[in-house]
Amino acid sequence: MIGTLVFNIIAVFFAWLESKGLYKHGLKVSFFTVFCFLALRYDFGNDYMAYLEKFEFINSFSNFNIDEFKIKGTELGWIYLNWIFGPTGFFSLVATLAALNTFILYKFVKKYVPSIFYWFAIFLYTFQPDSMLILSSSMRQSIGVMLFLFAIDFLLEKKFLKYSLTIILASLFHTSAIVLLPLVFLSYFNWKVKFSHIFIVLSLFIIPIIYRFNLFYQINIFISQYFDFYSVYTNEGIREISPGLGFALNILIYMIFIYYARNDSSNTHNTLYKIAIISLLLIPISFTISLITRINFYFLPVMMAVFPIAFNRIKEQYIKTAYISVIILFTLYQFFMFFQSDVWKDAFGEYNTIFSAPYFI
Repeated sequence: MIGTLVFNIIAVFFAWLESKGLYKHGLKVSFFTVFCFLALRYDFGNDYMAYLEKFEFINSFSNFNIDEFKIKGTELGWIYLNWIFGPTGFFSLVATLAALNTFILYKFVKKYVPSIFYWFAIFLYTFQPDSMLILSSSMRQSIGVMLFLFAIDFLLEKKFLKYSLTIILASLFHTSAIVLLPLVFLSYFNWKVKFSHIFIVLSLFIIPIIYRFNLFYQINIFISQYFDFYSVYTNEGIREISPGLGFALNILIYMIFIYYARNDSSNTHNTLYKIAIISLLLIPISFTISLITRINFYFLPVMMAVFPIAFNRIKEQYIKTAYISVIILFTLYQFFMFFQSDVWKDAFGEYNTIFSAPYFI
């Protein structure tokens, strides 16, 4: 945890320098720090070694023929990508993905995040475990998330074909990305967020909790029929919902954002708000079905822009400060609890680099 914490603090610090106007290249240095963290990692995360083994298996064939082997749960795009990087090695593949990931994130933050909140965007990305950390392990889905962020421009510009093709490309690396296709219609519904929407969103948030058993049954049927290789997430059965402080804080944070986002006249902002609201509505479903948490990974990076945009609309300084403080404290709590989790602590507890690897590949 210490290694990760040090990298995160350095990244946030340099972004903060640019936010304060003290160093004009602060954001670039911040993302270079993130790049180094992602590019140099070794045996870091639950799935890292499994991906390394698959890479070696794919490149063990003298003549590459996709029909000669099947890897359950591995899409064609990932298989071909592994084959392309066969001559240069797995470490070069990881470094290239890290470079593309940080470049797209940099462009997204630079374009949609107010400069005074660059530091907050980096903080949210590095300290929110479901963003940088878990996606560093889930390499296939990290490509899907990266391509979705890249496609945000097409979505906002109403370029239906370019957006759709990018999402289809993303689905070749992680099939779950296909659920992002219907989002193309968001930019065509130019309704503004209003105060009344708070009650609508609350109702839509509560309904999945009340009818979670019926919802689980329907989703299980759909997944079994169309995404059978993800059935492992539903075969474990329905998860019990145990609302606690974190559950309540999530609702509060999102409700405040919706309140201050109301009547925003910007089409760009309103589309981003809608994506954030979809993310919120997935939370109660994810408590019931763990697979939905994976779907929400696509939307979480958008919050790097949504929260700062909402901050800018808060006129009362004491409310703004309190709101930012609550999000920071809640995120830090999630970060430190992540490293206490039996699921994650062993694989993420110690940050190792490729220089500690027994051999280079």
